[in-house]
Amino acid sequence: MAFIKVLPKEGHVEKTPDEMVTILKEHFSICEYDAEAGRDYVSSKLEALLRLPVDLPGKKESIDHLTQVQDQAIMVAFGDDETSVQSCCLIPGDAMFFGDAEAVAGTARKSVEKLADILDYELYEG
Repeated sequence: MAFIKVLPKEGHVEKTPDEMVTILKEHFSICEYDAEAGRDYVSSKLEALLRLPVDLPGKKESIDHLTQVQDQAIMVAFGDDETSVQSCCLIPGDAMFFGDAEAVAGTARKSVEKLADILDYELYEG
């Protein structure tokens, strides 16, 4: 499955989720955000991690990190029109992840590229 991650460029300071929401509201005609949905999203990631094998490399560190930042996470949807809206969860210390076909190769890709541009972040495709 193809995906895109948006993350700070090497040596750049990461913006907080609150800062990113402010920037998104200024640059996109559509910007909806929900902190409770962000916390719920991180909670589901934590639950999934807890089901993985105990000896999985990096598991403890990931759980510790997500537990620390859960209250700062914000779910956001943004775009310039209904056909370009894309959503992700803004989690401190994590790349923004887009795995849906519209974000990777469809009409919402322009929103993801614009996001990276206005934040001065880089796009990583996988």
